[in-house]
Amino acid sequence: MTSATPGGSRLRRIIITGLSAALVAGSALLSPAQAQAVGAPSLSIFGVPHVGNTLSAQWSNCASPGSVTWRHTGSPSTLIVADSYTLQYGDMGMTITASATCIDSATPVGATSSTVLGEFETVGSPWITGTATVGQLLTANTGTWTPTPTSYSYRWMRAGTEIDGAVSSTYRLQAEDANKAITVWVRATIPDYAPTAALSAAVDVSPGMLTPVSSPAISGTTRVGETLTVSAGSWSPDAQPTGYVWKRDSTTIPGATSATYTLTDADHGKTIRAEVQVGTAGYEPAIGYAPRTGTVLGRVDARGVTVTSLTAATPTLSAGCASIPVSMGYAINATSASKITTLTASAQVRNSKGASVGTVDLTSTDPALTGVATGTFQTCSRDASGTLAISELTGSYTGVFTATVVRDASKGSNAIPPASDFTEDMRGTFESALTASATVPALTPPVTPVKPASSKIIWVQAFQNHAQRTVIGKVVVYNAKVKRWVAVSGGPKLVLQKRVNGTWTKVLTTRASKAAWFKATWKASKKATYRLVGVDRKTAVSRTFSR
Repeated sequence: MTSATPGGSRLRRIIITGLSAALVAGSALLSPAQAQAVGAPSLSIFGVPHVGNTLSAQWSNCASPGSVTWRHTGSPSTLIVADSYTLQYGDMGMTITASATCIDSATPVGATSSTVLGEFETVGSPWITGTATVGQLLTANTGTWTPTPTSYSYRWMRAGTEIDGAVSSTYRLQAEDANKAITVWVRATIPDYAPTAALSAAVDVSPGMLTPVSSPAISGTTRVGETLTVSAGSWSPDAQPTGYVWKRDSTTIPGATSATYTLTDADHGKTIRAEVQVGTAGYEPAIGYAPRTGTVLGRVDARGVTVTSLTAATPTLSAGCASIPVSMGYAINATSASKITTLTASAQVRNSKGASVGTVDLTSTDPALTGVATGTFQTCSRDASGTLAISELTGSYTGVFTATVVRDASKGSNAIPPASDFTEDMRGTFESALTASATVPALTPPVTPVKPASSKIIWVQAFQNHAQRTVIGKVVVYNAKVKRWVAVSGGPKLVLQKRVNGTWTKVLTTRASKAAWFKATWKASKKATYRLVGVDRKTAVSRTFSR
């Protein structure tokens, strides 16, 4: 039986009978009366014994059937005399007996129905709630039934087929449900009523979304000629890699589509990234991104420089500044007769936040093939307080390569004389992944006692875009009467200076606003320290800071 729901959809309703074995146990369909012996008159009752249905009497082997009397079984009271009887609510819970006499043989016959059951006046319209995505939980809502059922049972269906074990009011979507239609049968039960089931509208299930638990990671030495490997990371639920993309900086590397990648000369000086595509049944494919590597180092030259050590000594402090001696051990792969002319190197110095606070230059003029290059990193910047890391070492060298050639007698008199030496220029560059560290106490500029009418710069903000540096600040003067610092009025004048090799030189001049605010922007040098200096009586002030 099918009826329309208020929303215009179609509700499938089934009155459970003995033929609906998948939904209920037991038979509710009236079977014919036991037949009499072949040739003897008999009477059978046909119809489903539910309130509102009609039962009919059917004769066998009787040429002149008599009138049929319908009664409640065991009751002498007649309900009706007719060939059929429509069941009433008063018949619920009883059995119905039909009796008559076959006139031509004067044989009384009868038949009895199964117990009469009621039918629900209103059949619920079940519906499904929840997110229809693999991995999510769906809930079956029973809808409204009249009278109110005493119990419900459920059967979930995938594309019209029963789902094994899915017989509760909730169902968690599985990978097999992706891109399928899910419905649920709701079966209502109440004593003296025919069990009835209704089917919900279908929901279409979308594939689930993989959740990253840990990101992919690249392992291996970042040097030309070495092989890098990327892991797939971990996912929930578990997923397997289906593809790889390697990138040089931000450019896809053609042909690099496996879990490993061997670095080439084109990667020198670049960073490497990897993307891992993963998937599993019932879920949308996902991509994991491995963090980029450090800068790829060049190949190890057979006649190049090997950096054997990088160390930083304990800083020394003076006048609010720190000096850190740094040394680099090296060895040149050449013959013992060779010698170097120059060897220089430079390394980045970064604070605990990873921000650059400058560079340190290292130099060696020792002609030996094994030696030490030294240098000192100096800083007065407060950003350089704490643990400093010295890394990203690069350098170059020049020298003379000498080799001895032994004569080959087979080449006759034109051969090179025996034990003859020849020389050639020896030059090249080198890099190292070695690091060193030093701990610098908090740097504080020297404190000058505050005097009446003295001034200072406060609230300095500094920020940098590539080599462009901007400083914003305010000039204040100490007011002894109110015992606090107040803004210098009238637009004080300031000069920005830089110090290189111990000498201060002018960079630019700026003037503060009437409210004493100023802003200075300039192209900063990695090797310079800067300060702002007042140049008139209103601004007897100086503030130093590094790039």
